[in-house]
Amino acid sequence: MPRESRTRRDVFWKSIDKQKKNIEKIVEGTSPLWIRVIIWILRAWFYVYDCLNYIPYELFNSPSAKLERSSRVKARPEKGLDSPWVHVDGQVSADLDGRDTVDKVFTYVVQKYGGKTALGTRELLDATEHVQPNGRVFEKVTICCREQWELGEYKWESYEDVHKRVGFIAAGLHSIVEGNDPKVVIFAETRADWLITALACMRINLPVVTVYATLGEAAIAHAINETDATLLVTSAELLPKIVGVSRQCSSLNALVYLPRVNKKKELTDLTQFRQRFKHVYSLIELETKCESPFVDSPARKEDIALIMYTSGTTGAPKGVVLTNENIVAAAVGLGAGVPIICDTDTYIGYLPLAHILEVAAELTCLE
Repeated sequence: MPRESRTRRDVFWKSIDKQKKNIEKIVEGTSPLWIRVIIWILRAWFYVYDCLNYIPYELFNSPSAKLERSSRVKARPEKGLDSPWVHVDGQVSADLDGRDTVDKVFTYVVQKYGGKTALGTRELLDATEHVQPNGRVFEKVTICCREQWELGEYKWESYEDVHKRVGFIAAGLHSIVEGNDPKVVIFAETRADWLITALACMRINLPVVTVYATLGEAAIAHAINETDATLLVTSAELLPKIVGVSRQCSSLNALVYLPRVNKKKELTDLTQFRQRFKHVYSLIELETKCESPFVDSPARKEDIALIMYTSGTTGAPKGVVLTNENIVAAAVGLGAGVPIICDTDTYIGYLPLAHILEVAAELTCLE
């Protein structure tokens, strides 16, 4: 070992030994009087502080009850250890009065809440692109605001507004969907238009295939080809990625794009898409295509509502098939597990709607 390295090591251990001796002096009480006085003052202060905090905590927060709840057995297997596990109190039951599809539940909720606010979208003022060392591009967002420190207001849609939009978008979708077993792929970021479009698809019993907005062209094409989807819904920002995807997917014949979030960005030229697809509409155009909304849903509880593709961490993305009954059960179960939700709460969604947790969370809050 070089001499310089040994010297540095010796200095380090001498420093450690010195600190240990100082600590031992303090513990044994051999330190100077002024240090011991400071230590006793600090001990007294910490004792008083603990008392002031502990007594209200013990009285109002019931830590023993929390500890008991956290340590209790919460689930048990139905039969053997390899069987499904259920809550110890049994399965959650809810009186839905025959509302066993997503559309039936949503229609009931609209009748219940009517003019109350349902979905809100914040206006985007500007976004600056930042290229990372690995080549990925992230956007730094500036939120629309009145003052530098005050966030802007949301543009809210009531339950009735959303219900109306769902009906007209459903009618527009119904007029362009072709095939005996059509499916629609939603490839977009989490936003109100995503959920509204999905509800419109479920209104006409059109299975929705969800794909993460962060996936590459190969994964997107895999989901489209595996499900033989005929219609693709994407955001205006993701249209450039669809150019390559569309060449790999012969089943697609219709494209619907959601409005730009950043109005300062130019819309991708649609000429190439109009040459490739039989139908190309913006969501606004699709919503105004028909004179009357689609009202009566033919969906049944056993019908497929969602085919949710994974992120493909361990290989090609895999599709998870969910029926209307599955989704309603997930929302009811989540609502039972999070009983603090009430009609004065506001939920802000950041998770991808291509994940069942975000779908269940948003449906639970709407209900």
